[in-house]
Amino acid sequence: MNMYMILQKYFVNFDYKNESIKKKCLPSVNTFKDYEHLIRFNYTIKDYRNILKTLHLSKCKHTRKEDIKYFCTNMMFLSYNIIKLQKLWRTFFIRAFNRTLGPSYRNYKISNNTEDFLTTDSIKDIDYYYYFSFKDKDNFVYTFHIVSIFSLLQKNIMKNPYNRTNFDEEVINMIQKRIKYNKILNKIEDFTLYQPKPTTILDRTNQLFHHMDQMGNYTHCSWFIELTSRQLRTFIYELYEIWNYRAQLTMETKERICPPRGNPFIDLPRHFISNFNNPHMHYSYTFLRTRSLSIMEKLAYNAHDDENKKMGILYILSALTLVSEQARDALPWLYASVYHN
Repeated sequence: MNMYMILQKYFVNFDYKNESIKKKCLPSVNTFKDYEHLIRFNYTIKDYRNILKTLHLSKCKHTRKEDIKYFCTNMMFLSYNIIKLQKLWRTFFIRAFNRTLGPSYRNYKISNNTEDFLTTDSIKDIDYYYYFSFKDKDNFVYTFHIVSIFSLLQKNIMKNPYNRTNFDEEVINMIQKRIKYNKILNKIEDFTLYQPKPTTILDRTNQLFHHMDQMGNYTHCSWFIELTSRQLRTFIYELYEIWNYRAQLTMETKERICPPRGNPFIDLPRHFISNFNNPHMHYSYTFLRTRSLSIMEKLAYNAHDDENKKMGILYILSALTLVSEQARDALPWLYASVYHN
């Protein structure tokens, strides 16, 4: 079935006026909207054929003037309305696409992160077509290169890399919707540039220590990676003591550093701290390292501003000096501030 046969289904019968005026007085036909002139005035067969050619429309195979007029008028009428529909669709699509940019687009200061977790690009440098941000249930805004966050979903990783909380279903749906929009726009060439990285303990540790360095500290991931099970257990205990007692933090300060509840230790077993020295309470190395890392991530990432993130990092590094000789040698002033007999 050719295009003419398809369009012919939408042809309509116009009430032609067939007004006759001098040829030099006939209005010129230069756009599709001028189909109205064809309804009102009487043109020649040659005029109709020239109009079709000028407007780059299909040639008419008919020979009768009335048939050519009918064809020409309808082709112009349909083209005019198709363009109107296309404009409406573009407007609708652009608005729908812009809604997926999220709250931090052109308002970068409200974003809780300043770089994309995978590409490490500044969020200000992310191209319009690949910008994505959202506000979580705690009212914090996070920004991503759409390829980076999509790569997590491809790996069935449904956690925000900045605070380790699960993505809301609404956010996941918005990501998937945005991918469809990018495919419609043929903006998918970047989808192959960045391969998803496996989110292993080592990856998370490297990312965390890189983040702490960016916050103005000198660190090394070996301070944590090389800890033994006993040292990890001590690290959690010492960090708990600093957070809850030695630093003398108010609940308000705790909630600013580790929103929303101010408790980075919430995932620990109930009697972990009270049984710290109990030799009968055994925890695997993997468990201790995973829990330690989760606590550090909450303290380093969750705060809404850099100052409170830096405070959380300070407590992490202070506790590390009590269990890592390398950290102690690098940060003696922190060790002196928390050392106890």
